[in-house]
Amino acid sequence: MYGRTWTSFTDVTGMFWLDGRLYYTRSGDPHLFYRYFSPASELVGSIQYVASGPGVDALDWSNVEGMTEASNEIYFATTDGNLHRIDVANGGPVQGTDVVISGPGIDGRDWRTNAMFIAPEVAADTTPPAVPGKPVGASNSSSSIDLTWGASTDDVSSTITYDVFRDGGSTPVGQVVSSSTGTVSFTDTGLSPGTTHTYSVDAVDEAGNPSAQSPPSDPITVLTDNPPIFADAFGSGDFSAWTSNTRMTIDASQGGPRLRARG
Repeated sequence: MYGRTWTSFTDVTGMFWLDGRLYYTRSGDPHLFYRYFSPASELVGSIQYVASGPGVDALDWSNVEGMTEASNEIYFATTDGNLHRIDVANGGPVQGTDVVISGPGIDGRDWRTNAMFIAPEVAADTTPPAVPGKPVGASNSSSSIDLTWGASTDDVSSTITYDVFRDGGSTPVGQVVSSSTGTVSFTDTGLSPGTTHTYSVDAVDEAGNPSAQSPPSDPITVLTDNPPIFADAFGSGDFSAWTSNTRMTIDASQGGPRLRARG
């Protein structure tokens, strides 16, 4: 007689299917059980068999918390968080092949779970992003320089971190995290008036792969603190736009307006 389920299913702590058998462990029970099972028919055998445990071998399955099978090896977690691997042969685990391959005391991982499965390993991203564009910029204050450069691209990451280097230094003076596909900007502050600087940038993807540095920018000079004596396009044709002056007076006694410096 066969059925789709059995009444004690709620106490199952691990399960996997192999060669027509549905293997499982039950809470507090030291045995590994199996029932015949056909995935096509979805029918589970009514008879419970013992594959491992007391009376069969010296293995104890009472502490399982998650189980699966791959390539004739059983992988199972135990209540201490460790992940075990044991060989399978002739329909059952092979005594003496049980090894702990991961766990809190090995690599800090806790493998206890209600469900466990094997997934293909994803290859690590080792390809760096493209080299960013050459920075260009200008100074719009006496203590800063505004920069822009062409964004980098990466084969995996959508967000890229840019390190900004000044004057050929090896330590970044700033970072920008951006998902832009056009241009990226950065303002370098705390600079001294009248100083001249060059900049280069690199790009780092989400896996930590850095690109080579971009070509350095052309030299950029920070504005000075001293304003010009005067600045006027004289579009009005006279000096009506002048609201203040320093050490100068307007002399209109001869010809058109002209400037006379005061001592």
